[in-house]
Amino acid sequence: MQPTPLQIRRKRLIRTAALAAAVFGLVALALGLGDVVSAALDPPSQVKPYDPLLRW
Repeated sequence: MQPTPLQIRRKRLIRTAALAAAVFGLVALALGLGDVVSAALDPPSQVKPYDPLLRW
């Protein structure tokens, strides 16, 4: 039995939506991992220790 044109169109739409969601997920993952990797490779910032006593 041959699938009807409506079934073919629906299957293609579902496949396209799944592919778009997968690509979007990969891009989001890559951007997130890029931030993690860049933060891991950057040298730590120079932070002054907190001094609770004010210097006059």
